[in-house]
Amino acid sequence: MSLRTQKPRMFSTYLDIILYAQQISTDQVDISDQLPHLWNIVKYKSQLENIIVQVDALIQAKMMALYPLSTLLGTTGRVTVPVPHRRNQGDTELVSVLLNDVDDVHTAAWTLNFTSDTTYNIYSSLEGLQGTDWDITDITNTSSNGEITIEDSFWMENKADFIRSDQILFSIHRSHPLIQYISNLLATSMALTTVYVAESPNESNFGKTLWDKAMEIIEELLKGEATLDENFPAYDLSTIPIQYVINDLGRDISPYLTDTSF
Repeated sequence: MSLRTQKPRMFSTYLDIILYAQQISTDQVDISDQLPHLWNIVKYKSQLENIIVQVDALIQAKMMALYPLSTLLGTTGRVTVPVPHRRNQGDTELVSVLLNDVDDVHTAAWTLNFTSDTTYNIYSSLEGLQGTDWDITDITNTSSNGEITIEDSFWMENKADFIRSDQILFSIHRSHPLIQYISNLLATSMALTTVYVAESPNESNFGKTLWDKAMEIIEELLKGEATLDENFPAYDLSTIPIQYVINDLGRDISPYLTDTSF
């Protein structure tokens, strides 16, 4: 069984969180001599992915009465702009990545790990190694799963050579753009508020702002003030006859509710 079938589908990637809140890092660095407010740095990509899985479950739970998973996932994939790692020695830029026309593209973060000044291995956070010893000079390469192609013309000439361990990062997203944005806001918020609490209250406050913004968008979707589907009319759902549902505890759980508590 492959990683593709074992790992849960996600609406955003750990790279989205890092780019949104750059005080979060997945670098494996020695922080023993750093200031106390840096001690709680996130070290592992899996920690951030676990947070994404949690917030995505919340999104699905809130949206499932109106939108099926197929709508939340969207119909096409998108590739982000490749980003050089901030600690790179080399300065050659990868200006684009080509997303091929393949069935059922999944959301994943991708990493180019350089093994020399011109060669690199490429990895998907969803499926692992997707190519070894790819060259940036006069060679076009396609990943093992067929999802992406990097052409030699996509590289801009550098002034400083890459060294071993330099990285370039990008993501493939297969989720509705607005759902991706909501997932990113919620996951970044949870990462900030769980990693930084008493040590950095400003970061926690920023995290709460992101959470509130995401919940505001979800409420707009539930009310019909925003939409994911062109065929879904933008009107107030309270005007539609919907079955009134009371659970065993006597609580109103009708699908028209817009409660954003959790």
